Amino acid sequence: MAAEAALGAAFGEVFAVLHDAVKEVVGKVRYSTELKELDDEIRRFCQVDLQVHNTRNVLKTLEQVKHIVKRVDSLRARDEPPGTKTETLVNGGRNYKGPKSLAPYKSPPASPRRSIFAPLFSCFGY
Repeated sequence: MAAEAALGAAFGEVFAVLHDAVKEVVGKVRYSTELKELDDEIRRFCQVDLQVHNTRNVLKTLEQVKHIVKRVDSLRARDEPPGTKTETLVNGGRNYKGPKSLAPYKSPPASPRRSIFAPLFSCFGY
């Protein structure tokens, strides 16, 4: 009887392991087609859709830059007094008048009071 019980327990263990293995294989087969479809969709997105999105973004940026250039040119034309003649450079199909001149740099006036560090640096001739 004890031998039969041990044999039954061993058979039960083998059956449980076999059942789990079959269940795992069936699960893999069931999900393999879904995983393959998902992989194909990801590849298609990366190869086609992503390129389309990038091209669209570049075209939108180009359109915005052209709009900004038109606005800057119209502001520059409006600010320029009539009858003035300036040398122009052709830059990307539009006239570039060059940078506006800057006011000359003026250094701040020297402070008449002595620095608090003057006694410390007097040995160096300051």
